Amino acid sequence: MRLSLRSPAPPQGGIPLKRARVGLNAHLLSQQDSYRKAGVSRYIQRLLEWLPQVDPSWDYVAFLSPGHMAPQGWEVRRSVWRTAFPPARVAWEFFGLPWQSKSAGLDLFHAPVNVIPPWPPCPTVVTIHDLSPFLFPELYRPSRRLYQQTQLRRSARQAAHIIADSEATRQDVIHILGAPPERVTAIPLGVEETLRPITDPKALAAFRQRHGLERPYILFVGTLEPRKNIPCLLEAFALLKARQNVSHALVLVGGKGWYYEALFERISKLGLGKDVYFAGYAADRDLPYWYSAAEAFVYPSLYEGFGLPPLEAMACGVPVIVSRASSLPEAVGEAGLLVEPDDPQALAEAISLLLEDADLRERLRRAGFERAAQLTWRRTAQRTAAIYLHILRENDVIEGKDENGC
Repeated sequence: MRLSLRSPAPPQGGIPLKRARVGLNAHLLSQQDSYRKAGVSRYIQRLLEWLPQVDPSWDYVAFLSPGHMAPQGWEVRRSVWRTAFPPARVAWEFFGLPWQSKSAGLDLFHAPVNVIPPWPPCPTVVTIHDLSPFLFPELYRPSRRLYQQTQLRRSARQAAHIIADSEATRQDVIHILGAPPERVTAIPLGVEETLRPITDPKALAAFRQRHGLERPYILFVGTLEPRKNIPCLLEAFALLKARQNVSHALVLVGGKGWYYEALFERISKLGLGKDVYFAGYAADRDLPYWYSAAEAFVYPSLYEGFGLPPLEAMACGVPVIVSRASSLPEAVGEAGLLVEPDDPQALAEAISLLLEDADLRERLRRAGFERAAQLTWRRTAQRTAAIYLHILRENDVIEGKDENGC
């Protein structure tokens, strides 16, 4: 069966649809300006914003940590534990969340970050963002790797349906976790509506001055952690500087994740101390400036469940280079240059080509706008709501059949 992902239409006469209660675990929503606010936190925030707008058919319940807020359209249930502390959050999700979900009278529960409670009181949808703990186990601390591997397997086995960020991740879920293909749907992520080119030269000049960026620069945006393959980017940048003496700086925007300390030693050995700028975590309001002021965006990641930063860069009119790995070719489509993730020489040549060829930059810029326009958070929410409808009907929570006869 091929699952239709069209948004549900309102009932036309007859018995009205039951107002099912749909819950979303939002405990990984972060308000800290750190790497924890990127990626999955942004995914949760956009579902909270868009789901009640695209489909008001259900009663939505958000499970939140103390102090966190939900947009209009959500009933809020808060934990009594301080779930900002990871061990407390895990304990709450295992023991407190099932009870709280049952008391909320849920008909469907959505776990948006890889792991569902062990004893869910209703059918559960889980979003699995990537399977890097299986594919790159050496990049994780042992305790985190063990937790992720065991809980991903269990969650995939228990879930009524699995959402993956890309077709590449969907195939990983099917082949590594053994999930039935009909229970796994790829729903791409989206780009922020606020991410648009900053075209005011005075505003861009002021931004550069504020950050001490007098030279043109090549940009990377992402958490500083091994999977992002930043050492390859540093090697390529060093080759570029040695062979062509380019005047550009390399700007790394992103919060410190884990196992990032070796980057500083690598920069010192390559003699790039005066050419690499660590900008730290960037607030959402600053991201359009970082992208718009860049000459090129480079993302050589070893593995991504989707890869939001290249899409964001394209939305801001920056030509993009990504690695030919996992979901990244799928995310950028025909709008970016692709290189092998383990080839600094090829990456250096791609950067050089991009900096020298104005026609290529303009072609990629136009293609990037078109690609980014195809992937929005509204569309992500619409397709997610269609999954809810399918599962609710499949479990006889509401009446009616979808387009597949389910």
